[in-house]
Amino acid sequence: MLVSSPEHRERWGDTSQAYVSLLDITPTILDWFSIPYPSYSLPESPSLQVLLTGRSLLPALTSEPSSWITVYSSQSLHEVTMYYPIRSIQQGAYHLLHNLHYRMPFPVDQDLYVSPTFQDLLNRTRLQQPTHWFKSLDQYYYRERWELYDTRSVTLPSPEN
Repeated sequence: MLVSSPEHRERWGDTSQAYVSLLDITPTILDWFSIPYPSYSLPESPSLQVLLTGRSLLPALTSEPSSWITVYSSQSLHEVTMYYPIRSIQQGAYHLLHNLHYRMPFPVDQDLYVSPTFQDLLNRTRLQQPTHWFKSLDQYYYRERWELYDTRSVTLPSPEN
């Protein structure tokens, strides 16, 4: 995500390792314009106060946030016919995926299928050649229920392979 402000020059040109999410957009805009989040409840639960999810990104414009090391995310579908729900949490170097429909094959949409990268993966698999990827094509289609990755241990193939 790119964030910049003419009023916060302290970090112009800097990069950050802080995790942010789309849930942070609304709190950031409200904070920017000094607008408090309205207090309200849903009609079916009048005693429960609705709280805003996310946090303002404005503090990151002046200093590196040291505690923003966790982000939650989800995917439900790519297209209406490609339902494959995934829930995810990433904290620091660790990324945990929960594939809710792990017994189903992962749907591959047409724009990915026709891409040179995916076609190379298909061709190498058909020819029983190394794919130079951390997963086989079968592992890509049929995923484990839980996947845990340490992003520090990711190695990329060398260009000559």
